[in-house]
Amino acid sequence: MASMTRVAPSMFASRHPRSRSRGWIALAAACLALPAAAQQRDSTRPDSTKVHRLAPTVVTGTRLGDVDETLPAQVDKIDVKDISPGSAAAAGALVRLPGVSAYDDQGTPAQPTLEIRGFNVSPVVGVPQGVSVFLDGVRVNEADAQELNFDLLPMDAVSRARLIRGPATLYGKNTLAGALLLFTERGDVVPTASAELSAGSFGAYGATVEAGGAARGLDGYVSANLYDESGWRQASAIAERSVFLNVGRKRDSSDLALSVLYADDRIGEPGSLPASWIAVDPTLNYTAGDFFAPLLWHLSLRGERRLAGGTLRGAIYYRSLQAEQFNANVGAASSDAYVANASYGLTAEWSAVIAAWHRPLALTVGGELGRANVNETIWARLTSDTAVHYPSDCDQSSGLCADVRVPETDAALFAQGELQLSAAASLTAALRGDWVREPFEDLLDSANSATSTFTHLSPRVGANVSLSPTVRGYATIGGGFRAPAPVELGCASPDAPCPLPYALGADPPLKPVTLTSYEIGADWDPSAGSTAEASLFFSDVRDEIVFVASSNAAGYFQNIPHTQRAGVELSGTLRLPLGMRASASYTWLAATYQSTALLASQLPVPDSIKPGNAFPLSPRDRFTFTLGITRALGAGAWSADLGMNAVSTQYLRGDDANVGPELPGYAVWRFRLAWQREHVAVALDVRNLFDRTFDSFGTWADNPLGPPGGPPSDAVEPFYTPAQPRNFTVSVKLSR
Repeated sequence: MASMTRVAPSMFASRHPRSRSRGWIALAAACLALPAAAQQRDSTRPDSTKVHRLAPTVVTGTRLGDVDETLPAQVDKIDVKDISPGSAAAAGALVRLPGVSAYDDQGTPAQPTLEIRGFNVSPVVGVPQGVSVFLDGVRVNEADAQELNFDLLPMDAVSRARLIRGPATLYGKNTLAGALLLFTERGDVVPTASAELSAGSFGAYGATVEAGGAARGLDGYVSANLYDESGWRQASAIAERSVFLNVGRKRDSSDLALSVLYADDRIGEPGSLPASWIAVDPTLNYTAGDFFAPLLWHLSLRGERRLAGGTLRGAIYYRSLQAEQFNANVGAASSDAYVANASYGLTAEWSAVIAAWHRPLALTVGGELGRANVNETIWARLTSDTAVHYPSDCDQSSGLCADVRVPETDAALFAQGELQLSAAASLTAALRGDWVREPFEDLLDSANSATSTFTHLSPRVGANVSLSPTVRGYATIGGGFRAPAPVELGCASPDAPCPLPYALGADPPLKPVTLTSYEIGADWDPSAGSTAEASLFFSDVRDEIVFVASSNAAGYFQNIPHTQRAGVELSGTLRLPLGMRASASYTWLAATYQSTALLASQLPVPDSIKPGNAFPLSPRDRFTFTLGITRALGAGAWSADLGMNAVSTQYLRGDDANVGPELPGYAVWRFRLAWQREHVAVALDVRNLFDRTFDSFGTWADNPLGPPGGPPSDAVEPFYTPAQPRNFTVSVKLSR
């Protein structure tokens, strides 16, 4: 069975196979740089060697800067340090936040799908994307389908992370549920160097080395990461290699930094299993051989400078992703898809505090211009004993099924102002205009070529009120939009569903997704270490783009006229005696259709949706809980954390009409025990602490192979992705 995963393509990876030795060479170079960086101590006195840093500016809501807590929205600060090694690090940190749930249709921890306020952020093509992700101000959602590859995020180099919830206007397309901002490490005047080794269940082992320092106004930071895992299921190995480098120069009135990221991964994708197979052995692989192999180069040059009484910020970037996605099929040719995404562009903004109506106005104005060249090639491979011919829409001599190019251009202008009405109240207004042009070029049949252009204005108005020294209230109304991705535009005809990932063509045009969101909330900080937050939100969505599966490996994208997201988020932390702390959150979320439509489905009954039907894989109830303690022990300190994530029942993918049985709810616990002193840190992480057996994902599909050892059949049954059993990771970190 072909998994509905990524439509990943391009000529380059197939014609020029790359050697994995390049990753080892890059790692070796980084390791050789560590001693030099660690020994680069400044010879002057410590009190006179401070790195020049820009003086603080009272400006909120800049596109390229950090996020101020006075923004009229919920902004989550994400703990990125106390997370276990591996490609699931980013998702593991996010899923601890209120209202964030996760599922795994690929069968690998390296490629989870997260749902935030009823919208997804995922590495899976076909899953509608509703969260924008930025690394030092540069968008890292991939150009072909706006997906996010969690395994390519350099989490070891990330110093801080923020999640802005809601349609954050300044961040542009795809920012429907929020924007995730990642900021990387910089070298400081006190040189640092560290090495961390980890080992764990299912053959997992990893190594990370870091070094940083600064001298004479220059600063540098480098990290290199290696992670391998054989996996707990058949053909589910993970191999990751990455190197990240930051070099900068800071002065009293300026800052300039160059970042380089190299990543080279290979991920086995066991996918989901028929219920009849899971009952026999959940470690089985229905179609062994599926894998995803990306090679990434990411470069960005960013800077800021005092100018005209304010601060001018800018970022120039180049991002190149070459990836291969192989899907093994049952009874048909397998697909071998390649993608080459080459993106480049710039963002610039100017911010300052000026006087307006005799009151301070924090103003930001700016613009973006970007180009994304998407090249996709898809080949059929006769790897199945029962597949003796290429699909009819493929070249019968070579197996080439698709060769397309999309040179997308994006441009935008944005502005935001925050007017301080009084010491206790402020008003924020923002507006962004986006222009997206996507020429779809079919290099095999020019008759399929077409060009789509999308324009949209996204406004936002909000107010902050300090009700007391410890209580803040806010209210906001905002808009957002999502332009159809190149893959969606190339597969949008119900009369010719795409046997993914074979067929891409210029199908009937899709409309962009538009959203209007309303939110009110409050924060309470009664004492140091104790907080409480509450928010109520409602999002009205027009022309939602959904992927409709008409068979195991075929489907198309279509617009749904009207959908909604509504929810309540409650969370709090409590500082307790004896170094203890507790936190908990509860979220009620309703992601529902508000239109009547007939969707293709593999269920025996038509998938006729009506207003009020819930989106599949969207639990209504979500709960998190953490209890921790930190205590001194000799010259060091130890800490322990016990945490839990729970979700209620949810419908299976393909059951948009909510007629079939639901995926049962579950609660999964984790535990972390750590000890640290000046130069040594040791940690034990346990996931699925109580070895709970559950499924995080489900879909309806044909099972042509029948039950294990039984006769073949075409019965439709639920396919599930079993969750990892209890697993351990032990890590040791040495630093100086």
